[in-house]
Amino acid sequence: MPSEEFVPESSHLAGIFQYHQVSALHAAGFRTGALSISQALSIPMIVRAGAMRILGKPVRNALDSQPLRAIAGLGFDKLFRPGRFVTTDQVGGIPVVRIEGFYYAPPSPRTDHFGWIRAGLIAFDHYCRRFGRPDILHAHNSNHAGLLAHRLSLQTGIPFVLTEHSSYFARGLIPRSRYPALREVVHAAAGVAFVSPSLRDDFGRALDIDTSAMEWIPNMVDPSIADAPLNAAADNPASFTFLSIADMIPIKNHSLLLRAFALAFESREDVRLRIGGSGDLLDSLKELARELKIVDRVDFVGRLSRSSVRDAIDRCDALVVSSLYETFGVVLIEAMARGKPVVSTDCGGPHCIITPGDGFLVASDDAPALAAGMQQLVSERSRFRNNEVSERTMQRFGPRQIVHQLKDFYAKALATHG
Repeated sequence: MPSEEFVPESSHLAGIFQYHQVSALHAAGFRTGALSISQALSIPMIVRAGAMRILGKPVRNALDSQPLRAIAGLGFDKLFRPGRFVTTDQVGGIPVVRIEGFYYAPPSPRTDHFGWIRAGLIAFDHYCRRFGRPDILHAHNSNHAGLLAHRLSLQTGIPFVLTEHSSYFARGLIPRSRYPALREVVHAAAGVAFVSPSLRDDFGRALDIDTSAMEWIPNMVDPSIADAPLNAAADNPASFTFLSIADMIPIKNHSLLLRAFALAFESREDVRLRIGGSGDLLDSLKELARELKIVDRVDFVGRLSRSSVRDAIDRCDALVVSSLYETFGVVLIEAMARGKPVVSTDCGGPHCIITPGDGFLVASDDAPALAAGMQQLVSERSRFRNNEVSERTMQRFGPRQIVHQLKDFYAKALATHG
């Protein structure tokens, strides 16, 4: 049960890490299934739309085109016939029960979980009637999936485990009023794991609980990234291309990357930077590249689909991560699985990923340090053996290793539950 949707048609990146995990479990012989919960509209929005329609005034929200009868029917169904919003499909042979819930109040981090959990309870009941009662529940992120799993465990007696992925605690995006309930979730879980030791420590500090004995189960390499024959050749052997793949949001710190690149390779026409991603900062980053006089050596290639990520990695010489904070750093293990060395700021998750044979960790939010790391990688490129980097990465983060960890995780949880 992810706290986001499970690879919906509208966004195949939502829930992608959970999809990789459940797919690997499915391939290993587990009977698996997923809940995918979304929310649309709120009770106040529906009430306002009905009132405006009665008064003959413009609705001015998502229901603007709907007649009064449809608005009233929608409100009735949301409140009293929520099962009408349940659908079932399969993703890679995995049964998925989806539900569109609603917000009790205008969307807010303080209240969104009420409608989300209500929808999850309905979806779970549908899942059990269609596919049978599961032996164990696996929630991904304490908020909201952990809250739902805890409620379901109390009602059904089914044990639940929790994997925490979220950077929301470190970024201050979880209302502190939610903390007591989330502490209850952690204490009630039959097992708790984190995708990196740094996230485990950050989570413990945020909730003021001891997480030192809790497990580290990292994200896994996407099988579609790793399964193809290794192709170490980059675009042009006479030049060197760094690749960055990240949404253009402040926490990814692309401005640091551009400044470090300009600092490191001011006079190197043979070194290029390719940036995959999109977001609100795109225009300002292009302007910064112009100001730094590197615009002719920086390629902004837009958002990359999952199918094009592997190709982009194969065409580069090395991957660079400039983030202020990462709970893990999946793009690093994807690049390393393709045999590419990496350089990253020491921003949390990457600390448990990069070994001296894979690349370099540098101080976070420090342009000279990142510039030095990138320069060192260029000068020492020949010492990084592509096959060795790939093999070591798959041994640590490949599906076989993660499934082995999950088997032990579930077995201990079931034994503890009695």
